[in-house]
Amino acid sequence: MITLSTYGFRVFELFATPLRSFNRASFTEPEPDGLREIVRELAGKRVESGGEKNDKKGIYNRFDSTEASNWGVLITASGGFYGEPAQVVDVESGEEARPIAVTDAVLRESRVLMLIPPIGESGLLIAETRGRSHLASSVLIQLNNDLKAHGIRLRTITDLADEHAWSKFLDAEEIGVRSVELVQRSQSTDRTNFTSENVKKSTLIIDLEDGTETKRRIRGALKELRGKGQRPSLAGMVGLAHYRDEDFDEERIIAVVDGRDRTINITSGWPAFTYTIDCEDRPTDQHFVEEACEVARTTFPALNVDLASDWRPNFGTS
Repeated sequence: MITLSTYGFRVFELFATPLRSFNRASFTEPEPDGLREIVRELAGKRVESGGEKNDKKGIYNRFDSTEASNWGVLITASGGFYGEPAQVVDVESGEEARPIAVTDAVLRESRVLMLIPPIGESGLLIAETRGRSHLASSVLIQLNNDLKAHGIRLRTITDLADEHAWSKFLDAEEIGVRSVELVQRSQSTDRTNFTSENVKKSTLIIDLEDGTETKRRIRGALKELRGKGQRPSLAGMVGLAHYRDEDFDEERIIAVVDGRDRTINITSGWPAFTYTIDCEDRPTDQHFVEEACEVARTTFPALNVDLASDWRPNFGTS
């Protein structure tokens, strides 16, 4: 068996607004049973109605199954592109199977777990990932098409959830620093440049030696990123005497924890954080939900959401 994907999940803050508004709506709406119940009902109808194609984007999406328990609504969906011919080849034998026609969509299944408290305005959407890909956007698009009749729209943001994730990551004792990447994306007459040639992008990669003062300084700079710490001056820290931080469009720290590289772009905001699930095969529903809920347990308080005794969903052992 060939394992090609790293499995994991992304965490988004989930909230609802009236149509054409960014003012948050209470999860007690729409009446009479609130947002979680209407999402469960609409997801079930999507499962029954089958797939939906988008001719403009050449995408086919469908809801395969849905379950609800306590705060959770678990949606298993599939999506893929169509519109171009292709060929299926067995990578082991090299033998060709039937061709993929322009009307064939190659589907990938993925899960989306919505955790919607019965009251308040903040929930969580946790999307299963293969590598970096997930189906959160397509699931929300389909649900929002149905929610128009109820006058509301689901929205997601990642800032607070990702900040919480990175803060926990940076607190880990076993975190290491491997290298620094400094990126220039454009030429400018009033800046120092790596080259005088007309290049689209140039990247200076500085690998750091273990046990050096430079590495200790970068490790300290990582800690400063938490809370309201100021952006560290990487150019000076790595000894680039003739460069300033303003000479670069992006500055990245490549950190390592549990043998996995994490790229932290310190230029602006918090980068997307993907939690990995330690498994060779795709996790079961229960495994995915257990991993997701362990993260939700610490993320909800960061969003000022109090956990009730019955918040955690239980979808059996499928």
